[in-house]
Amino acid sequence: MATLVGVYVFWILIYICLLTEASACANWGKWSPCSRSCGGGEHTRRCPPTGGTESSSCNQFCYNGNTYKDGCRCSAWRSGLCCEGCLNPGIANCKPGMYTCGGSPDGIRCTDCFLPYKPADFNKGCVRKPCTENNGGCSHGCTTVSGLTKCTCYAGYQLSSDEYSCVVPTPDASTTYGYTRSLTTIHMYTTLATDSALSASNDGTGDYRKQSNTEDISLLLNRKL
Repeated sequence: MATLVGVYVFWILIYICLLTEASACANWGKWSPCSRSCGGGEHTRRCPPTGGTESSSCNQFCYNGNTYKDGCRCSAWRSGLCCEGCLNPGIANCKPGMYTCGGSPDGIRCTDCFLPYKPADFNKGCVRKPCTENNGGCSHGCTTVSGLTKCTCYAGYQLSSDEYSCVVPTPDASTTYGYTRSLTTIHMYTTLATDSALSASNDGTGDYRKQSNTEDISLLLNRKL
């Protein structure tokens, strides 16, 4: 244990001597270039008479108003060692790649938004167009409800999931099938009525058969359509 303490004291004394030697140097050389141009680096200088050196931190700053603390602490839209880069942190309704960084204070701004939105100021994202501006981006009607822009559609149309275009509703499959089946059945009954009328001309019962089949068609129309 005593040996370890002695070794520890020895190195402390060496360190103190070096510091004393460094501070006592009367002819320090120039500082070497900083290891980094920004984001915190290190440079050294040498004392020619003794050969001793000392080092110091340098360029402890970041770009675009970001904070340095053991390295640069970049905002969400800045990247790089010194926060010099610009990236999109996920602006809603902003087209891919359509953004820029800047402003005062520093921020990010979308330059082109998907309809029916438009670019706002830095750090304001994309906002809905008002009805007074290009009909709010709506393909049909535009109205304002509680300060919010809403698109409306003409009769026979419905609003698409994009919130601005209007589309024709897709017919219900069961309704379409039922309508087609009814028309097919009506055609069959019409053919039977025609055939019955032609055959009735030969046996004298044409009036009864024609009337009977006409009634069948009438009942079918009332039931299916």
